[in-house]
This record gives sequence, C-alpha cells and structure tokens, in this order.
Amino acid sequence: MSTEPRLRKRFLVITLAAALVIVAAGGGIYWVLVSGFFGDSAKADAPKKPAPPVGGVKPGSDLWLQDFAAAKEKAAREQKDILLSFEGSDWCIWCQRMEQEIFNTPEFRDKAPTRFVLVKIDFPRDEPAKTRVHDAAANERLQQQFGIGGFPAVVLTDSQGDVFGGFNGFFEGGAGLFVAGMEKLCEVRVERDKVLAEVDKQEGAAKLAAAKQAMQFLMQRNLVPTLKRQAPVWLELAQRLDPDNRDGYLEQFFEFDWFYRFQQATPAQLPAVLNEVVDWRKRHGEFKDKERAAFLWMELAKGKTELEDYQGAFMCLDEGLKLQPKDPRTRQQLQNGPLALGLGTGTAFAVSAAGHFLTNAHVAGGPGKVFLQLPGQKQLTPAQVVAEKLDLDLALLKIAAPKGASIKGGSIRPLPIAGDHVPRRGEEVAAWGYPLGTTFGHGLKLTKGVISALPEPGTRNMLLLDLRINPGNSGSPLCDAKGNVIGIVTARSQFLGAPDSYGMAVPGKEVLGFLAGINIESAVKPGAEPLTWDEIDRRVSAAVAMVIKARPAPKKGM
Repeated sequence: MSTEPRLRKRFLVITLAAALVIVAAGGGIYWVLVSGFFGDSAKADAPKKPAPPVGGVKPGSDLWLQDFAAAKEKAAREQKDILLSFEGSDWCIWCQRMEQEIFNTPEFRDKAPTRFVLVKIDFPRDEPAKTRVHDAAANERLQQQFGIGGFPAVVLTDSQGDVFGGFNGFFEGGAGLFVAGMEKLCEVRVERDKVLAEVDKQEGAAKLAAAKQAMQFLMQRNLVPTLKRQAPVWLELAQRLDPDNRDGYLEQFFEFDWFYRFQQATPAQLPAVLNEVVDWRKRHGEFKDKERAAFLWMELAKGKTELEDYQGAFMCLDEGLKLQPKDPRTRQQLQNGPLALGLGTGTAFAVSAAGHFLTNAHVAGGPGKVFLQLPGQKQLTPAQVVAEKLDLDLALLKIAAPKGASIKGGSIRPLPIAGDHVPRRGEEVAAWGYPLGTTFGHGLKLTKGVISALPEPGTRNMLLLDLRINPGNSGSPLCDAKGNVIGIVTARSQFLGAPDSYGMAVPGKEVLGFLAGINIESAVKPGAEPLTWDEIDRRVSAAVAMVIKARPAPKKGM
C-alpha cells in the first residue's frame, strides 16, 4: 500500500490544528508547535507567585523590531530567519516570565540575534504600553495570519515569511535550551531549501518526480505555508508535463492546489471552487487514486454544507463511501456523515396521517433548519417545528411528504400511543432510532431492554430504562410487547464518567397529553394483543425517520 494517503491524512490534520512534535536539543526534550496554526496558550493558569517586574528589552529597541515587512527585508539582507514573539506585555504573567527568564537574559541577547531577526508583536491593555506599539492594526493582522490563539507564542519564519516552526505557551528550561531548540528547528528550514533547490535543478519528467518527493517532504515536516506557496507552481508544471494525467501527477498537484483555495474561499467564491472538481473530472475522467477521490468527495460535502445544500452534501458522502477508502480518517468522516459535517442528528416517529412527527425539543428546536430522512428515502424532506413543550422536551414536526412516501396512503404508518399503559419494573421494551447518526450504517437500529424504574422526581418523572442509548437516539419511540408506543426516549444518565448509562423516556401518558393540548389525535388505536418482536420491528420501522438539524455555525476560518 502506498504511503501517500497516510501522508496526506497527516498533512490535512495539520492544516486544521497545530501539531505537537518532540525535539531534542542540548540534552533536553521539550514540546514545540510546528506549522502555521496555533491554538490556545499551553499555560492557562497563573503562576503561584507573581513574576518580577518586567524590565530591559522593550519593543522598538535595537534588539527587537515591530515591523514584519522590515524584518523580512533585514532577514533577506543578512541571510537570517525571523523569530516573532506574540505577547501581552502588561497583563500576561506568562509573557512577563518569558521576557524575564529568556528574552532578557545575556545568553539570549548574545546568541539569538546572530541567527534571527527578532520581532515583538505586542497586545498591551494599558495606555502607557499601547503608546509603545507602532501599529496595533498590523499586529492584529499578523495574529490572524498566523492563527495565534493564546499568549505567549513564538513563530519562526524564513525571510519570505513562511512558517517552519514555533512554540506555544511558556517555555520552561531557560534561555540556553530555548535558543538551542529554535536553532534545531532552523535545520528543518535548511533541509527544506535543499529539497526545493533540487526541484529547480531538474528538467522535464524528472522535475515532476522531484516535486512529488519535495511535496512529501513538506508534508512530513508539516511545512504548510511552503506547500501553499508551491502548490500552484507545481500544478502549472504538471499541466505542462502531464496534461492528460497519464502518470497521476496532474491529479496530485491539482488536489493540493485546490484544497488550499477551498480553505480560503469566501462564501461568494465557494460555488465556483467546488465546481472545479466537477470540471476536472469531466476533462480528465475519474481520479486514478481512489483515496484522493474519496477525500475530495468529503471536502465537497463540507463545502455544500456551508452553502446549505444538505442534499448535495449527502450525495457527496455516498459517492465517497462507494470508493471504500482505506485511509481511516477519510473513511471515518464519510461514515460519520452528518456528524462530520457539523449537523445534529436525532430520531422522530410519525404520529398522525397528516404528516406529523414527534421528536425531542433539544433535537429540533431553536434556530436552524430541520429535515427528515424518511424510511426508505434518500432525499431529505424539509420539516417545520409546529409545537414545543420544553418542560417535557417534546417537539412536533410537520412535513409535506414527498412523492412515493405518502403518509395518508399508508407507506409511512403512524404508531399507536398507549397513554393508559401502566409500566412495570422488568417489563420488556425496545427503542428504534439512529444512534450516532450514520456512523454505524444508514439503517435504523433497534435496542432492547427492560424498564428499570418507574417515574419519580429523581428521574425527572421519566421512565428509567436498562437498554443502550446513545446520542442520536433522542426522539426514539419506546414500544412495549404489543407494538404500542409507551414513551419517547429523551435522555441518558451520566454519572462520574461511568461507561454504561440508563436510558430515560417521557411516559406515553405525557406524550398523549402534549398532542391533545395542540389538537393532534393519535391516528392508530393501541394494540391489545402481544406480538413477536419481529412483527413489531416491521411495523415500527415504517414510521421512524432520522432528524437532521442544521444549526447556524461559524463559517470556515472563523
């Protein structure tokens, strides 16, 4: 099996979140962050005792610059790399400790300037400190550019501004180990430049092969900014030397160039960017690498979700699953379906011949769009929340059934609700639903167990169930041995991280009271005779749908 899909998986993870690697330097081992994206500070709590007052080096001194553009010019002129320190000098205690214990030490002041152009990007809060910041707006742009989420943070770039390493949070170990570690990271940049120079030396097909090797090296070292810069260059090379994708170079470099532009596309640009993949397939045929094709289908699904084309997103997921990718991350995302797309899932069941479905308020309520995936249907059916009862966590949905899925005609049969049922401890019951969405297949799941306890204040007056309940089961009908709904699954217990939990269900009497209060009558009379669970399963399966909830979410990059 080729290693390329695994490399691509690791690379794609890095583009979304910073990765931790261990670097040995000066006999010590410490954690550093590499790539161009940084998360929250590694040290959120304050030290036990206040740090000493900050003195010595100030932004704008002869040791530190504040202008990144000027720093790049100086770095190119002096053949150095750049070290940027992101900090809040007058309020961040950990930044003050970095200043005192590392940046202000003679060891740092003597060694660091010989290898780096030093730049302070400060975010003070008090007016006296703000006056020392040359361009606060420029600092904010750099914070966004490098994805800095917490202070202190150190970013290493080359003279062009491409990130090749860094450190997030307070560094423990002293100035000597810090400088040695930063110099160790510079070796990655030196090796990178050699690899890129080797590509430049080659001609023809050998140049493409060298570019492929260089790309794999950049992925292994998590050098995302360099990849972003080189991707369109190498794509143009592949378009000239492998225009028909005979050797697979064209699709490889197309993927990486496209992925970067997809990540940066605005909502207005997104439709055109997504269509590029469709156009590519029309011109060149299917991708030779099925792992690559499956990954692109997953990314197309994400893009269509952002455009609120949820039906199109589900179709993309299906296409990706058909390729049966071996890459575990791609395969898992495709299987997770709605969850991987940031959509909520739950369960609902038909309660009237007029297109009413019952579910939980926490599943369907609140802002956003609601859809049902009806039994036997692939398309999504829009639904409206027409009534809610928050104290019972109940919501009633209304749909206009699509062609071929008539409720009045009987293809979707409402379930009988037994409001007068008297539950018993130990009584055998079953629930039907969509636990964890599509993670374990698209089909309906049945879980059997018994009533463990009757309603009481400790269970919020719900039935306590000894059966397996997972996220996605919310809204599942709970049926007795006669095929009647005697409750609606609403929650599960969670106690001190216990691996197993009880299910909890609103009793059927409360469900019927909710429906009667909004003038909805149960369409089917409760059965009086016991049935086999196989008979009950066939009847219930025709009435249970998956709920898809698309809640408003931040756009890409936010």
